[in-house]
This record gives sequence, C-alpha cells and structure tokens, in this order.
Amino acid sequence: MIGGNNALRLPLFRALIPAGALDRETYVVVDEKGKIVSYVLWFAPGRSLFQTYAFHYLS
Repeated sequence: MIGGNNALRLPLFRALIPAGALDRETYVVVDEKGKIVSYVLWFAPGRSLFQTYAFHYLS
C-alpha cells in the first residue's frame, strides 16, 4: 500500500486503525514490554476498508 516508502507507513496506520475500529475486527500483538509488534485489521467477506462515508470520515 505504501510502495516501499516507509515515510507513508505512519499516515497509513493513522487512517486504517480508526476506520478498522468502527466495524471490523482488530488484533494487536505486543511484546513482553507492551510494545506493539504486529497489527491485523480483518474484514468480513464482502466488506472493504472505505466502503462507507463513515470510514472515509474517520480516516
């Protein structure tokens, strides 16, 4: 999604996380110090990230 441009990683995550929290399943993996090491945003079949105005607005 960012074409290898790591400068876009944080802005992308800032868009994905609120949109995903609205109506999707979110899984976060943390290490023993509480640092986030992985994040998964899961969509049900037939659903997509920005399919409604609410998702566009949140991101």
